[in-house]
Amino acid sequence: MRLKQTFSLFMCCARFELMARMESALAFGLITVGMLVKIAFTLIFFQALYGQVNTIGGWTLSQTYLLLGTFFLIESISWATYIRGFNRLSGFIERGELDRFLVQPVRLRGFLMYRFIDVFFCLPEVFAGIGLVVYGLMETGTWAYLPVYFFYLACAFVLHWSVILLLSTINFYVVFPQTYFLYSEILKLGRYPASIYKGAVGLVFSIVIPLTFIYSVPAEALFKGFSLWTALAAVGLSILFYALAVTCWNRGIQRYESANG
Repeated sequence: MRLKQTFSLFMCCARFELMARMESALAFGLITVGMLVKIAFTLIFFQALYGQVNTIGGWTLSQTYLLLGTFFLIESISWATYIRGFNRLSGFIERGELDRFLVQPVRLRGFLMYRFIDVFFCLPEVFAGIGLVVYGLMETGTWAYLPVYFFYLACAFVLHWSVILLLSTINFYVVFPQTYFLYSEILKLGRYPASIYKGAVGLVFSIVIPLTFIYSVPAEALFKGFSLWTALAAVGLSILFYALAVTCWNRGIQRYESANG
């Protein structure tokens, strides 16, 4: 019954956001065009890079397409769902509007994940991501590794959600309206093969901010297959970051004081 109610809320929220989008068809069209332009410029950029070299960090152009496809899939789905809600958290706290969400008969972090869901917002990048992954697989011919890819992709979404939740929790201590820029500037580094980050930087992006396991590991599985140690590391980091994010979030809520007194 609880799952059915959650799904009903999910569909209602999606319908409300779609209606809000359709109120301004021009704005909706401009957003879509903007996203397509962003995708096009990203592809042109990497085409230009590979026009000068054969590999980047040991990755060929076809393998990088797998990485970009994974990047677009994760980013589009997350921005269309949970990031949209968590990104509003600073404004809710600053204006004292968070109270009305706290009294809802649903868990706050879950409610923010789907309250502002915008299915159509993510479609251009979803299709681009799927297209790049399919094209990359046509070039590499490693279709048999798709089940491994989906396993790592599931871990990647848990890690991604946990990182976003951790960054959002900052607002319970210091209201930080620029949380959006933290998300975008940090996560966009995942577009590049993890192997280009060496030494301490590589360690940070593998463990402290696990961009390697969010983007590069799933994509790499599509041409390297399954690795037991990588799988254990992905699962272990997913559990660790999930537990850390939920703990910090719960403590942040306990610390929260209404702006309305």
